[in-house]
Amino acid sequence: MFSASNVTEISPSNNMLSPQDIKENLITIIFNDKPTVKDLFTLVVAFAIIWFLFFSAVKTIVRPLIHNKKWLLDAISKDYDRSAKKTIEDLKIDMTKDEFIEFSMNSWPRMQAIYTQHLVGSFFCIPSILSIGSPSVASSLAVCGLLSEIGWELQDTIEMILVRLFHKDGKKIFPDAIFIIYLVHHSLASCLGIPVILYYRRHKTIHWL
Repeated sequence: MFSASNVTEISPSNNMLSPQDIKENLITIIFNDKPTVKDLFTLVVAFAIIWFLFFSAVKTIVRPLIHNKKWLLDAISKDYDRSAKKTIEDLKIDMTKDEFIEFSMNSWPRMQAIYTQHLVGSFFCIPSILSIGSPSVASSLAVCGLLSEIGWELQDTIEMILVRLFHKDGKKIFPDAIFIIYLVHHSLASCLGIPVILYYRRHKTIHWL
């Protein structure tokens, strides 16, 4: 079992850490049954960086492959006619059908990355849910799932804020109503995740959630 004393100390003189040092430090924190808030926030930042790189890669690679593809345009158009039009009106978003199609097409790679991120996070929880292996290790992996979610939510919130502030069409890319919905959605895990880990680390109900 790992203890807090196992965490690599970073002295002021060590301004540069090797990738191996960083890796070992993160793994030690992951399997530490009694991490500090600072330890957990370190993992959140690490996951935020990982997911930022992943999302950037997916959007860069996938967007050109699906841009203006008939199958996607037809699917988005049907979605608009079936339910999205009413949702947009209910949220008081000023968006025409053509604008919705453009918005959804540009958002499609991001949404696939979100689905992948959630799937990866859920895999972390499987050992605990199915009682596979050591309870301590299984709980630590489940904690990674929660911290992965918080990390993604952190980088996603920062991205939305930066896009809205600095992109010329920022408020069309993330309209007010959608921005608020995402903030509310992100707030649950972001606000409660670390306190829950500190006090209920091995509680399986948390791992199911």
